[in-house]
Amino acid sequence: MPSERYFFAPEIAAEFRRLIGIAMKVPDTTHVQQSLKHAEPVRLKLRVNYSYPEGVPLQSMPSTLLMNLPKLPPELDYRVVGHDLVLRDTIGNLIVDLIPNAMP
Repeated sequence: MPSERYFFAPEIAAEFRRLIGIAMKVPDTTHVQQSLKHAEPVRLKLRVNYSYPEGVPLQSMPSTLLMNLPKLPPELDYRVVGHDLVLRDTIGNLIVDLIPNAMP
């Protein structure tokens, strides 16, 4: 049975969780947490290869957190949905992959 994971293989997901953990432990972690709380929180169940729902806000990523993650090409972005880290195709509005429970 094929896996739904395309980019975030278990080893890669573990590394992303580690990088996110580092970003959340720095002295300025309150900035990251406040940024996530002040943004319009999104909580919904997403599936790989499905569209990001129309009309649902795209929660922005705190710059402190983005600096700790690999840079993406312009046609992809990271989003936080609940505790999940989502990789989204910005052109097709498609969920490319996600890491469940990536955010503490």
